[in-house]
Amino acid sequence: MAHLLRFFALLLLIGSMTQAAAPPPLAAHSLLPITQFTEVKVASTALHLGQAQQLSAKFERSPGELVILLLALTYPSGLKRTVVGSTSTGEATLAWQIPPEAGFGKVTYQLSTSGCGCGYGQDGKPKVALQSFAEGSFMIK
Repeated sequence: MAHLLRFFALLLLIGSMTQAAAPPPLAAHSLLPITQFTEVKVASTALHLGQAQQLSAKFERSPGELVILLLALTYPSGLKRTVVGSTSTGEATLAWQIPPEAGFGKVTYQLSTSGCGCGYGQDGKPKVALQSFAEGSFMIK
């Protein structure tokens, strides 16, 4: 019985040291990004291999500076592609071809934006690079 108590005490000691050594969780993971999109839509919800697809996005307000758009696509076959665009107005359209090796089924996408966050605004304060995210899908038949 004494051996079991010593063994249990040793386990408690090792467990508490392991937990104390773990870094605290980052608070940033629980924060949701502020989206600047008011509308994101694809031109067609069902396409064939080789066809052209377009995605249009509208922003809450005209950014007045260059905004980079990054569209990450994952096709049913597991193929991943990225489409990059930019705009300085309140809307943008990205266009691409569906690759022959994309497969048939659901295509998922994530659209993200960011500005450079460089320089200073007219008020003399540093510009802030806001990020926005939107997700969706369409089908290849």
